Amino acid sequence: MYDQSIRDLIVISMEDKKALCTGISRVIVALPKEMWLNSLSSLTNPTIECIASLSNTAASISPDDSEHENNAQIIERLGEEISILAMTMRAFDMAASKVSNNEHDMSPVFSVLQSCWPCLTRIASSSSVHHVISASLNEILLVSISLSDSYQQIRLLMQVYEITIIIVETVAKSSQLLALEPIMELISDILNRFGPIGDAEATGQIREIIKQLLSRSFILVNSITTDAQLDVLPAMFSICTSGIQKCPISFMSLNSDQTDEHLFVRSISVAVSSISRKHADVARAAMLYLKEAVSTSYFVSLFLRLDDLNSKYVWNYVCIIAYF
Repeated sequence: MYDQSIRDLIVISMEDKKALCTGISRVIVALPKEMWLNSLSSLTNPTIECIASLSNTAASISPDDSEHENNAQIIERLGEEISILAMTMRAFDMAASKVSNNEHDMSPVFSVLQSCWPCLTRIASSSSVHHVISASLNEILLVSISLSDSYQQIRLLMQVYEITIIIVETVAKSSQLLALEPIMELISDILNRFGPIGDAEATGQIREIIKQLLSRSFILVNSITTDAQLDVLPAMFSICTSGIQKCPISFMSLNSDQTDEHLFVRSISVAVSSISRKHADVARAAMLYLKEAVSTSYFVSLFLRLDDLNSKYVWNYVCIIAYF
């Protein structure tokens, strides 16, 4: 009984772990810069090793199996450890950015990310159908694209894109579309950060990434078959809004892979039909998206250049809804 009590006392909650790692990260920044990498690695290695160990077990757990208590604990713990790693790297990067003036110095966070990237890729491929895993991966991928180390940012964007596509394809093959919601938030954030750069490029990696992410997102909308999966739509409309605001050229120029229909036209059609749904969050997100589309005169001029009369009919319908 005494031994059990001791073990209970040394259990640290996830929030306490995050707070502890955040504090230690700030202490590391106070050290000489040449000590940053080794110190940060010493702090994060136990978490990375735990993630690697848990991922091997979690890979064989299906969404149905995750309802069992032991399996649920493994999935939850894996998600927690990924979140702790993300929090630690974010805290360190924020603290380091305040004392480092050379943007061409490679951030120690980049080195830590590279060491765990193969493991994160495996997790994305095998376990992202679980919402808690998808959400934690979203956290660490958001940290990756928001690093103050602009010198490595494009390389990280490419890696984030590759994992994002893996998650999208993995979840799309399952019936667990709700696991896509966190990743769709990530896609929206990528558009907000890199969309203007992609639109400014006639060709290039960033423009292609933006177009691929937009295209994959629309394909997922066609996968929605039940009312329970409608919770994904607000995140979808958030992507559309980011597309309009940040990368209008890429957004408007995309066609569906299956048909010649413009994906912007498709998004308007889905938004219009979503307004009448008995789902307050979906209807609200749809109306906010339509309001943004209608209020942008640039889009009106682009849209009316299309030769699809049915598309013009949909647009007029949207304008009427927005007016009233």
